[in-house]
Amino acid sequence: MIQPVSTARMPFPESPRVVYQRNPLRTVICQFRFHPDLQIDVGPPADYQARIRKEFPGYEEQVETRQSGIDLPPELMAAIQSQVPSKRIHCFVSEDEMSKVTLTRDSLALTTTSYSRWENFANLVDGPLGALIDVYAPSVFTRIGLRYVNVISRSEIGEGNTPWAELIASPIAAELTSPELAEAILTSVNQLTIQLPDDKGIVMLQHGLGTFGEPPDRSYVIDSDSYTENCDPANALQRLNEFHTNAGNLFRWCITDRLRDALLAAPV
Repeated sequence: MIQPVSTARMPFPESPRVVYQRNPLRTVICQFRFHPDLQIDVGPPADYQARIRKEFPGYEEQVETRQSGIDLPPELMAAIQSQVPSKRIHCFVSEDEMSKVTLTRDSLALTTTSYSRWENFANLVDGPLGALIDVYAPSVFTRIGLRYVNVISRSEIGEGNTPWAELIASPIAAELTSPELAEAILTSVNQLTIQLPDDKGIVMLQHGLGTFGEPPDRSYVIDSDSYTENCDPANALQRLNEFHTNAGNLFRWCITDRLRDALLAAPV
């Protein structure tokens, strides 16, 4: 049966894809959640490690214990925790320590602080994701997410005296249109939950002014977290690619032409 062509429009206008030579991305995180697989807690995931060791040779194991939320004597807390199943966290780290794969009994995540472009990141995800599917065969991903955290520092891009209203588009941060108010704002936190059309997921957009980095610098954060639930593992990479496309349109919608030029945008 031929499926009807959707006429629903994405909430952010399409725009030409670019790469930024002054890359504002601080962190990119991709996560897959699935029903608990107790094999992952039984012992070291040697078969899984063998599949990804070339890209992620480093390894360390952590243990997450549940906290009661109640202030108890240490000996009583230890007794309680001894009866509560702990979650093993298996961390596989790249040679340059810029990217990390985290495997638990109910999730797989890949985090990088050296994102350059989508194709490279997708290739990095492909190995750990394929190994998860081959070794543990999850029947469904209960949640898939792709998160981009952009931090825009005016001093880093040679725009130290430029008003924020000339860098951040007014639809996203109307309070910045008042120069006096914008420079007096110490912090601002804005959060939007946005439905994507055709059941393609949800975007949690958080943005605002704050102080970040070392040494501390007043910056604007644009943090987009796209996710969907109950996805066939065979469609996971396709869904991530859709999230990437939408996240790119979102970020380009959030910034002005002046900021685009200051970030040294170049066509892909």
